[in-house]
Amino acid sequence: RPLFPAGPENRLAAMFSFPFVIAAAIINDQVDPVAMDPTGPHFTEAFYLAKLVRMEVRPDYDALLPLERWTSVDIDLVDGRTLSGSQPNPIGDADHAPLGDAEIDRKVQHLIGAAGATASRLAVQDIVRATDVVAALSSAAAAVAGGVVSVG
Repeated sequence: RPLFPAGPENRLAAMFSFPFVIAAAIINDQVDPVAMDPTGPHFTEAFYLAKLVRMEVRPDYDALLPLERWTSVDIDLVDGRTLSGSQPNPIGDADHAPLGDAEIDRKVQHLIGAAGATASRLAVQDIVRATDVVAALSSAAAAVAGGVVSVG
């Protein structure tokens, strides 16, 4: 199972490790690029907690594919309680619960800041409206390269 490894060594591997994402969600206020950064404040803690995550495939969930992509999590606490949750599809899934414009704007602002979000939105609008898409893409690329829009 490609998403089951628990010990990511870099940001990309962390994003595609279910155990790490679960651990990062427990430790951090939110799972974002900071939580996935190996030099971040809680990466090492999440790295070791991820090794305690046990993954299993549920045939009843697999039977629902591809229409639904269920996930569930049970967290056993030291006091004996278990916290449980499940989700039929990823939040923001284009086929089931797409994000609206305001939600996308908030997410982009969180990831790249207000100035970057505004510049990105304007660049996308320019590309969509452009009669010369190549020139519009070149302009957007120049804005990113020039530091007007920072990515990642």
